[in-house]
Amino acid sequence: SKTVNGVTLTLDGAIWNKDKVLLSFAIEGANIPKDVPSDIHLNRDVMQVTLAERQRETYVRSKKEEMEKLLSETRTPSTKEEMDTQVKEALGRGEPILFHLPTLVRSGGKDRLLVSVSLLPYVEKPELTVYMENLVLFRNAEGKYLSRSADGYEPLILAAGPFDFTFTVEKHQKPLVYTGAVD
Repeated sequence: SKTVNGVTLTLDGAIWNKDKVLLSFAIEGANIPKDVPSDIHLNRDVMQVTLAERQRETYVRSKKEEMEKLLSETRTPSTKEEMDTQVKEALGRGEPILFHLPTLVRSGGKDRLLVSVSLLPYVEKPELTVYMENLVLFRNAEGKYLSRSADGYEPLILAAGPFDFTFTVEKHQKPLVYTGAVD
């Protein structure tokens, strides 16, 4: 749990299934207007999800090697030196960039932040840091909400941070495959 300005976010779950990690945060103490709908995406520009520094190179190298295998029939594979240069350049650009999508879910009088993170299984036990400057939406004069700034929309800070969490995803669960009839 992290409490900032009277708002507490608690990371209460992380599920890793194949190429996504779904993070669940309980939100307590935030003064979120009642007209903010459930299942609305929040602004992700003030949030980032990163891998531990010691895991970044492994992740980037594995991703590049996988791409090389996919393209091996149409182009000559990179030499070790070329691969090393590509990895170094990618790390210099801040890779890996983990796409994430924060969603506010409201149910039973409780607010929850769900964050879906794209994370391929290149690292066995990824250590993630989730940094949230603020939880933000944008609202216009008519009471419509957007996750990004637009003409006529003003920022609405749902929870002023910063909040940061660092944790290790311990298990990579195997996907469940259902077959047969569905009633």
